[in-house]
Amino acid sequence: MKISYFKKITLPKDRSQKRTMARFSSYPHAPQEAFCENSKQLIELITTHGWSPMTFSGYRKGSNYTSSTLAVLDIDEDLTIEEAKSRVEELDIFCICMPTASHKESHHKFRLMFPLSRTIFKPSILKSTMKELFKHFPESDTSCLTDVARFYFPCQTAGGFVHSTNNLLEPSQVREISPTFNRTDNWKKITATEDHTTMAKRLYGDATKMNIPYLLAHFMDKAHTGFPGEWNNILNKLCYTLGMIDIPFDLVYNIIETYSPEELDLRDELTIEKSWERGQVAKQNKKRGW
Repeated sequence: MKISYFKKITLPKDRSQKRTMARFSSYPHAPQEAFCENSKQLIELITTHGWSPMTFSGYRKGSNYTSSTLAVLDIDEDLTIEEAKSRVEELDIFCICMPTASHKESHHKFRLMFPLSRTIFKPSILKSTMKELFKHFPESDTSCLTDVARFYFPCQTAGGFVHSTNNLLEPSQVREISPTFNRTDNWKKITATEDHTTMAKRLYGDATKMNIPYLLAHFMDKAHTGFPGEWNNILNKLCYTLGMIDIPFDLVYNIIETYSPEELDLRDELTIEKSWERGQVAKQNKKRGW
């Protein structure tokens, strides 16, 4: 499990110290990363330092999100640790429960941490996973569903539980039906967002106006869904579009391979090649005025 932690943040003694320490959790203070091989190492870290279950490219903020190997629910009301343990045992998925600093026997406050079966690299997949998990623990803080840069103060060292099993939480795929593209959409260009910047720079260098085809932006944003029922159609249009604007074949193939949710098969490779070639032919015909 890889998480972020903030070395200057320890268990605060009072609210004033908590406010002071919180400043070290964001800009300009970048977190450090730690890889925990087991629950013992994770517990030792999260009871010592402030931490986040996400990793970031730079300081902690949503647009710097890079990955998650842990899904965390924060529960402050309407559920006891014993009741949570019963639900976890019924689900039979690996879970680590730790009381928060403000936990009391008269008012249970705690966190449920679920190691994931695979690393999540897309915020949308994390949000979808949290939404499914929330169905089993509706008492959780709702901000856990949307905040992909969430930060926590250290937990208490005693009073929780570990439900150890080989069953890890499976990330939820986001199933979205792709919109229908018309010819105008295929060629329309949009300014690259922060999420698109790396690929836009590969396409256009360091140009200040990195405008990318709308269809390519849509593919990069939604390819992880697999475009149920429309994968081949989207792939065909995308490769034709990129061939038409003379994006080199090797780069086109790399774009598809990078964002594809699964390994490309022979049909995918043929679609990429033939569609890109048709785009190249269309480009030449346009030059000749045909």
